[in-house]
Amino acid sequence: MRSAHIFEIIAAVRAETAIPIVVMSYYNPLLRVGLDRFLEQLAAVGGDGIIVPDLPLEEAGDLLSAAQKHRIDVIMLIAPTTPDERLEQICTASSGFVYLVSLLGVTGARAAVSDEVKPLVARVAARRRDIPIAVGFGISKPEHVREIVASGAQGVIVGSAIVDLIATHRDDPDRMLVALDAFCAALKEATRAR
Repeated sequence: MRSAHIFEIIAAVRAETAIPIVVMSYYNPLLRVGLDRFLEQLAAVGGDGIIVPDLPLEEAGDLLSAAQKHRIDVIMLIAPTTPDERLEQICTASSGFVYLVSLLGVTGARAAVSDEVKPLVARVAARRRDIPIAVGFGISKPEHVREIVASGAQGVIVGSAIVDLIATHRDDPDRMLVALDAFCAALKEATRAR
């Protein structure tokens, strides 16, 4: 995958919807293209935000400046172990939404939502009420979504469960689309169940 392919996909999706589009990338591909050039191209095709999970806040100044110039939101990550002072700094630097990592370890579908989620949502909400809070890592079921929304979060990020569903149906694209549609609809419906 190359950044040019990403921009083509974003442009095609943007032609079909006004829903915000956020790119997730490691920092090195952005540096290779050039921060200003990458963000300029992202804005030109209709991208709205970027998540760079391997970029610590202390080294994010250049990205934050370039993103502001091109009106691209930078979504920063907060873990359950983030100390309050650092959490405050990340909340201040973030735009678009704040991404809360629901658990420690690697991402992937889990059986249950971590007990860390509700207190983490409360810690962030106490510092920044003007930006949505989204929770990710391990989210794979509608009941997870209901629990996270009930904790006070405004969004849920589901990645690995969707990738697993795609892999399960990779030999039958039509069936894959039906399965993805049903899964995403169930997750979305769970956001409404309060």
